[in-house]
Amino acid sequence: MTGRVLGIGRDLPYRVVVRVPAGAVRPMLDHMHEFCRAREMTYRVHESPRKPGVWEYVVWCFANPIHAHVFRRHFGGERITVTEERRKT
Repeated sequence: MTGRVLGIGRDLPYRVVVRVPAGAVRPMLDHMHEFCRAREMTYRVHESPRKPGVWEYVVWCFANPIHAHVFRRHFGGERITVTEERRKT
């Protein structure tokens, strides 16, 4: 992650939502963070509320659409892009 503070909607509009088994969240997140850091990607992460024994969703937000694409190809998930209209608010 870069050193400056980024606005999620404005600066990081390219998103990948990944479904993670509840019991595997921490090890998988560590691996995903390392993947992004090794490639010097600008990103932030939002985790879903934790509920034991169910799937969790983690949203990865990227500044670069290519980074979102590379991340999704490696980890799977669903690509979501914030619209221009939504970024203004």
